[in-house]
Amino acid sequence: MINPEFWGNIFGGDKNIFLIDDVQNPLIKLASCCFPIPGDKISGFIHDDKEIEIHLADCPNKINNKKLAQSKIIPIDVSWNISKKISRSHIIHLHVIDGKGILFQITKIIKDAGVAIINSESAENNKNNADIRIKLEAITWPVFHKIVEKLRPLKFVKQIWEEPSQEA
Repeated sequence: MINPEFWGNIFGGDKNIFLIDDVQNPLIKLASCCFPIPGDKISGFIHDDKEIEIHLADCPNKINNKKLAQSKIIPIDVSWNISKKISRSHIIHLHVIDGKGILFQITKIIKDAGVAIINSESAENNKNNADIRIKLEAITWPVFHKIVEKLRPLKFVKQIWEEPSQEA
């Protein structure tokens, strides 16, 4: 169990904002309902297990005030603190409504951002849905965020997330 002194060391300073400097930090869990990525506006919630669950600030599934009153979940101010200069490879995974021209639209957004695709896989997973997995060349978080922000509103995209990096 994590004690209060530990949390005091994590926050530091007077602001009481939990700064996320690594998306693979074992103290955080990125919500699977909204899949936040660095650059998004976010909200955080500390659960009983002391893990901080991160949601998009406007996620309809994030914990509401009624749920908070009935649980031991504590809202917490969170912010990204990830370097905007460090480049690394990213893997985008999309769950889409299958149709003609979808791959073209997705790859055009990536190309227009000046990013190369290293590898891609697509598979129909039932009659009307497909999964698309695209590995991008090494890019910074701001470039990755720009791509995801252009993909999220496409009407055929049901879910989009970044797969955890396999790189050491």
